[in-house]
Amino acid sequence: MRRRIDTTTSRQINLLSAQMDAYCRDSSAALIQRAADSMLAVRQKEVLNK
Repeated sequence: MRRRIDTTTSRQINLLSAQMDAYCRDSSAALIQRAADSMLAVRQKEVLNK
């Protein structure tokens, strides 16, 4: 039973790992841009409130 669980878990981890790697690779540019835009917006609010 333990071997079956380990095998199933290992397969799922491998599948998810590949999917997560692809997601990060495909969306990293958009995520970086979103983070930069967010930081700029916060900084602009700080400057305007001074």
